[in-house]
Amino acid sequence: AESANWAGYTLPRGEVTGVRAAWTEPAISNVPNAHVATWIGVGGWGASYNNIVQIGTLAYVTTDGQIEHTVWYETLPPNSWTFIGYVAAGDKVFASIELEHGSAQLWNLALVDQTTNQTFKVTVSFSSHRIYSDFIVEDPDATSNNGPPYYPFPRFPAVTFNNANVRYAQDWVAITTVRALQVTLIQSGVVVAIPGPLANNAFNVTRVGT
Repeated sequence: AESANWAGYTLPRGEVTGVRAAWTEPAISNVPNAHVATWIGVGGWGASYNNIVQIGTLAYVTTDGQIEHTVWYETLPPNSWTFIGYVAAGDKVFASIELEHGSAQLWNLALVDQTTNQTFKVTVSFSSHRIYSDFIVEDPDATSNNGPPYYPFPRFPAVTFNNANVRYAQDWVAITTVRALQVTLIQSGVVVAIPGPLANNAFNVTRVGT
């Protein structure tokens, strides 16, 4: 599969009740206004294109040329990003999204910075289609539209998602056991980021091109 802003894997199987994975927050090149988001989520692809709940990290270059690394979550609709904390390049983080047991729409979102022992968490009420579980490195939208234009995309070392699991009903399963779409980030015909093969519950996303 191809996307203008996602690289990674999305798993079409429905009835998702949870997603979790770990990664190391990437260092990025200091390109003016560059952004890269690393996240897990439910939705945002195919029939759930305009329906997503997600949590992750965002590395970006500020207007005065500083690089910041933040923690955020989003639900769409409404298309609202909420910042809930800071991390640093090189920090190991573990993110999880879980539908509260017995609930139809209470989602517990958490991101633990295992390097600093900080936990950022929130519970959101959100009516999810519960299809497509996502493990994604993204070039974010530069406007409030769900689509282009996108921010400049920095260089960064390969991002490895590991301990990547999806929960169906009450059972966590490895992403290697479920059919997955491999999503390559392509902009204006140019390959920008490529997900590697799935192995041992893990995969890399590699930045390519200029």
